[in-house]
Amino acid sequence: YRADYPGLTVESESAYSRCLNHDFVISEIGRSDIILVVGSDLISEHPNVHLWTRKAVYENGAKLYTANPFETKSGDCSFDELIYSPGSEVALLNGLTLGILDQGLAPKGFNSADSSGLLEPNTIDACAKKCGVSVERLESCARDLAEAKTPCLIGGEIISTSVERETISRALSNLSAALGIKPGKKGQSLILPKAANSKGAEALGLTPDPPEALRKELTKILNRYPELKGLTASQMYDSARVGELSGMVLIGSNPVQFSPDSKSVEKALKSLDFLLVADLFMTPTAEMADVALPLSSFAEYDGAFVNLEGRQQDFSAGMKPVGESLPGFEALNKIAEKLGCSLYSDSATLNQEIEKTLDSFDSAPNKQNLIEAKAKETAPTPGEEWYPIYVGDALHHFGSWTTHCESLRAFDPEAYLEVSPRLASSLGIESGELVRVSNDNKRVNLKLKISERLKGNVVFAPNNFDLSRVDRFTSGIDKVSYVRIEKINES
Repeated sequence: YRADYPGLTVESESAYSRCLNHDFVISEIGRSDIILVVGSDLISEHPNVHLWTRKAVYENGAKLYTANPFETKSGDCSFDELIYSPGSEVALLNGLTLGILDQGLAPKGFNSADSSGLLEPNTIDACAKKCGVSVERLESCARDLAEAKTPCLIGGEIISTSVERETISRALSNLSAALGIKPGKKGQSLILPKAANSKGAEALGLTPDPPEALRKELTKILNRYPELKGLTASQMYDSARVGELSGMVLIGSNPVQFSPDSKSVEKALKSLDFLLVADLFMTPTAEMADVALPLSSFAEYDGAFVNLEGRQQDFSAGMKPVGESLPGFEALNKIAEKLGCSLYSDSATLNQEIEKTLDSFDSAPNKQNLIEAKAKETAPTPGEEWYPIYVGDALHHFGSWTTHCESLRAFDPEAYLEVSPRLASSLGIESGELVRVSNDNKRVNLKLKISERLKGNVVFAPNNFDLSRVDRFTSGIDKVSYVRIEKINES
């Protein structure tokens, strides 16, 4: 189970899993007449989807609505950029759904009468108050979406990393249903998994609980399949800490840097009898390994991946492997051979098994009725001197690997704290000055970066740099994480 990316779900029938696996055609984005992007800066998460979105706006005249807790680079061509209060995604989406229902714009026969019992907040006024977007703007967006012939709904990384992502997914599913979205007939919707080949990994059964049809196919191929459900990454760490798991293999995964609860992860990895890590670079996780193996990048071997549409796409090596590095599947097979049980006989057989498995994985149909989507209460702000923080990729980086690229380091050479001009002014801190950022989980000194894209008190820190470990600011428990900011006096 992928250890540092939460895009693969525990329950195969969850709303989040369905929203990841709707029928979706990337090129159809360009033919959309309206697009709503929620919880994503597409330009850094999915550049290809971002380009198709701009194509729809500039060549097809589409209206683009973006909804995030701060302005995004990809929202610069938005018809309206809905900046909502941190942690209020469910209220925003419920507000749009209620805006459709209240204006009588839902499909004929839609179960709109059930909204008061299924949704929370369950009035558009309550939704507007909670998310900080006015009733008028919610109604306007809802009306534009309902009157469109080819609406497109896109969810991003803020949804995938939220502790409330299942409820957010249910709210997004409700909005899709209220619009009557049926891929191939009217529009499309999808939550985009950020990590490359996440959809392929799920389609091949790399989840704790694969769908029944997929389990049957894997049983045929492998001649056996475990009766017990698998464990999520968090459950693996819990098992390691109590001595129920003694060994672990991590392939291209760096949870010590990217897990919100990385202190707990470190404790779990130290509790293991044996830890093997294979990666491109010596990461903080690899430094803890008993054995660290050099991993080849996708540019160094022939292979395939499954894109957002669920299509398998082949690629060829662009360079020779560096040193003794190997692709992950070859490294695993060599280890298995040493244990006396080869995982596959040759690459042709392996590819046949992959194709059979992919054929048994079906996309999830869009719901056509309302389902329960009730937001949890957001914990109150700890105090006036505490500020909501988001962490993610810097514009010119993706994960930690790109920080080893000299040309990209020229844009973003080190970690920083990004704040709004208003917040910087109230704190009496100028761009480039050092600040101490802290909460109960982490304390680190960062340079301040003043940005016009942030409004109010929301702050942002890139998690690409291993020395800063800013993911520790997020608890993995609360919908919104907060930090304190103090100016460091050089004297």
